[in-house]
Amino acid sequence: MAKRDDFGYELRVGAVIRKLWLQFSDSFHIEQKTELSHGGTYDDSVTDKPRQFDWRCSLTKGGGERREQLALAVECKNLDPESPLVVSAVPRVEGESFHDVVVSKGPGHIDERIGKPLPERSFKLQRVPSFYRAHDLVGKKAVRIKRDDKGGIRGDSDSDVYDKWAQAIASSVGLVEEASQCAPPACRVYSAVLPVVVVPDGSLWVVQHDKDGKANLPTQMDNCEYFVGRRISLTEPPNEQFFRFSHFHFFTVKGFEKFLSETANEKRASVWNKLFPSSLLL
Repeated sequence: MAKRDDFGYELRVGAVIRKLWLQFSDSFHIEQKTELSHGGTYDDSVTDKPRQFDWRCSLTKGGGERREQLALAVECKNLDPESPLVVSAVPRVEGESFHDVVVSKGPGHIDERIGKPLPERSFKLQRVPSFYRAHDLVGKKAVRIKRDDKGGIRGDSDSDVYDKWAQAIASSVGLVEEASQCAPPACRVYSAVLPVVVVPDGSLWVVQHDKDGKANLPTQMDNCEYFVGRRISLTEPPNEQFFRFSHFHFFTVKGFEKFLSETANEKRASVWNKLFPSSLLL
């Protein structure tokens, strides 16, 4: 049951999120807010059917006229470490080095172009090049490694894992839509949305390939960024605006806890500063 209980595994991932909330509830000097939701539903924009997500959580920093928030759509995949996930990765090219941020403006916010308050809520999208750096490793293909009936090793389909990261992105669409309309009056909110898949410790491996196809031996990892480049429309034509999910994240439970801790810790703000660089806030 400890290995096969998928629901119990979801709750253990949720415990990591709750631990963050308890640990950092008083650490931000202006305002800190962590929200989490487990097992709700969303409308899948592809299938047009309701689906259930595993976890959603958000962390907000700032206050007054400007806030920054990171929203995470978290899916849990309870893999057996004896049948691990192996991700093939290559150095990231310049064209993949970006993430999109939603800038929501509340009614009454001063429009810099005209110097007058906006009469209603609005939003824009801004592309940021700093979080996913060029030349860092990025996943491009995944496979499950399994033993066959004769005791040999073979690569197998990652279809069950694919379903999970597809769900994480589909769940993230709703978070982007909410982010576009989240700013309270006279406030501007900058939102980054990350799809996440959490797998058990010891079940994530990465193989590094060079441009000629030569591969290193697999390395056990706690996290791996995976490029998808999925584009969604937030407005209707003719003034259509597109948000693009450049990547999603594979984490082990240990890696996910470390990422959340470093993101929430005000004294170690490197992750946050890459998500919301000073150039974005001008």
